[in-house]
Amino acid sequence: MRKNWELGAKFRFLGGSPYTPYDIEQSSRKEIWDVTQRGINDWDLLNTERNGNSHGLDLRVDKRWYFKKWALNAYLDIQNIYNFKTEIQPFLDVVRDENGDPIEDPTDPERYLVREIENTTGTVLPSIGIMIEF
Repeated sequence: MRKNWELGAKFRFLGGSPYTPYDIEQSSRKEIWDVTQRGINDWDLLNTERNGNSHGLDLRVDKRWYFKKWALNAYLDIQNIYNFKTEIQPFLDVVRDENGDPIEDPTDPERYLVREIENTTGTVLPSIGIMIEF
């Protein structure tokens, strides 16, 4: 570009990475949940599920100023400019009552009721910066 301006763009596409789903039967057991406070993976299904595909467009604008013995570069960089969100492995949690206590499964007193919570990732990430070159 003219007058020491630079413009750059980068498009990224990523295939969804594999993950191991939760073993709901084991995770919901009271003696397991009370200790781990999270879902237990089903190792018989190792990496059989996939996160969603992801893509994003990054833009960057630079302006340079040149002086006798040094140069100054200021930039604005915006990653994922159109704010694409990707669905990834859901969280597993127990169902809780109004006091925040886990609710027992009414059909099996040895277990809690569990639920999967949708999990998405991705956000617009702007940054600005200054670089000095000697």
